Amino acid sequence: MIKHIFQYLQGTALFGTFFDGGDEPVAYTDSDFGGDVNTGQPTSGVLILPGGPLVWYAQKQRLVATSTAEAEYRAAVSLIDEIAGFDVCAVNSECWTSESQ
Repeated sequence: MIKHIFQYLQGTALFGTFFDGGDEPVAYTDSDFGGDVNTGQPTSGVLILPGGPLVWYAQKQRLVATSTAEAEYRAAVSLIDEIAGFDVCAVNSECWTSESQ
């Protein structure tokens, strides 16, 4: 088993997520309306890219939305929560811009 793990690591040593640091952070979010057939709960997704994917996930929203706009609003709030979780210095400074290099 250990031998297979090391073979895998050796074969995939150059695989990974690369951050070039030259791009401004970009964030995306999307949601569906009542996507879960059984519960009617919407599913939302978040993607934050500061030169490479930093945060990405899809999850069911906790409550059933009464409209598409409400589901999209909740997805946007999830995105804002993720952005607020970053270090204030990294978000407000020029850590991801070409001027900081």
